[in-house]
Amino acid sequence: MFYNRYNRKNCQKNSERITHKTRCRYCGEDVFYHKNEYDGRVFFQDLGGPWPKHFCKAFLNTDRAELYICGTGKRGIYWVKQGYEKWHQLNGLSEDIESLRHNGVYIIWYFDEHNTARTVKVGKGNLWERLEDDRRSPEVENYVHRDLHVTWALLPVGYIDSVAASLIEKLQPFVGKQRSGDTGIFVGLPPKLEWKY
Repeated sequence: MFYNRYNRKNCQKNSERITHKTRCRYCGEDVFYHKNEYDGRVFFQDLGGPWPKHFCKAFLNTDRAELYICGTGKRGIYWVKQGYEKWHQLNGLSEDIESLRHNGVYIIWYFDEHNTARTVKVGKGNLWERLEDDRRSPEVENYVHRDLHVTWALLPVGYIDSVAASLIEKLQPFVGKQRSGDTGIFVGLPPKLEWKY
């Protein structure tokens, strides 16, 4: 579920941590609300590792789920991680990951010898189906020896094509570079990674 972004370097501690059980106002599921001392906020499905965030299909059908403004003043979306800090590996994905049952955009990449992210593919659509196709595609298989990583972001259907176009334009992936002429809506890259374009 989307949440309030923050940058620890630019923020001062202004409150205490708060965690409590509540209900999602959109789907009614039991969730855990957490606010940290930097005023960053998130809804967790469960507490404890791997700290799964609450992904709410009902929320994605609301106007609030469109694009939101993150703490840096730029348009932003939430890029899914495995737990709190670790990125998913392409070959380690499971259909049991709730957020993969939805539509969105995704990025497949590997780290080069300088620990720089090199983009193999940007994709879009039904996340589980598209990523399953990519895992079997000869073009992506050419890079499997590189230990491929993947992240994805859930988006309302009306934004998917435009966001994917902007990511392709920015990242220049090795696979699937087709350009539509649409520069799209740029929403920001996955954080804390150095990208080579």
